[in-house]
Amino acid sequence: MKSILSTGPGLVVKIVYSGAAVERTIGYASDLTYTVMQGQKLIFTVDSPFPAEIAQAAGPTYVRGSMNIFLPKGTTPESLGLVSYRSDKAKDGFPLHAASGYFHLRIVDRDSSGTVLSLDYCKVASYNMSIAARAVVRVSLSFEGLLMTPGNTK
Repeated sequence: MKSILSTGPGLVVKIVYSGAAVERTIGYASDLTYTVMQGQKLIFTVDSPFPAEIAQAAGPTYVRGSMNIFLPKGTTPESLGLVSYRSDKAKDGFPLHAASGYFHLRIVDRDSSGTVLSLDYCKVASYNMSIAARAVVRVSLSFEGLLMTPGNTK
């Protein structure tokens, strides 16, 4: 009997880079957490400790999250284009942080091939590699993006 629950190892991470049309599978997701800021702002009036209203679209709207990705052999966050890295061609030896482009992440359920969610116009804020003996290589990403779109997993 197939489980009706989505599980971490069943979630495939796919990526499309800005300006590219080809979607690539970059690994398997685990411990995915994200927060969607809805752009709401509390509006207060003089001499009242309670807000008069919660104004929609008056504040910033964005997505912030983190996840672990189990990487396929022969790949790194740098080779996948998730993060910028220093090269000998970098001016004065500084990292190319400004050169990192946007990417679009799509989390797909392996069993149903349905999209669980899409995170658009993302950039990696920080990452951590975990390479343990006799274990799977894992990268932990913290990311920020402009838009989250829930998927249809029917």
